[in-house]
Amino acid sequence: MTNTTEQWLTIAEAAEVYGISTKTVRRRITDGTLAAKRIGPRLIRVSAKSLAALANPMQHASRAEECKLYEAGNNAARVAKQVTARQAHVNAGWIAPE
Repeated sequence: MTNTTEQWLTIAEAAEVYGISTKTVRRRITDGTLAAKRIGPRLIRVSAKSLAALANPMQHASRAEECKLYEAGNNAARVAKQVTARQAHVNAGWIAPE
């Protein structure tokens, strides 16, 4: 017969397992990312299962996607500079406003 009881950790234990702060663990409990239960008025226990699920590996964008994002960011910065430069010329009276 298998043991189906779930393992529960203290907030400090949960933080130590993944090298994060206890504040981060508390924030994840508050936003619902981590399952936790209160035992009595003060004791809080974090589900080891939900803690493990939180630590899923990140999915990385492909090189092509990274290039597109980089290019889009550069284009946005270039447009912002053009708009700012045009506004400066309008403010200086060099060109008429549209």
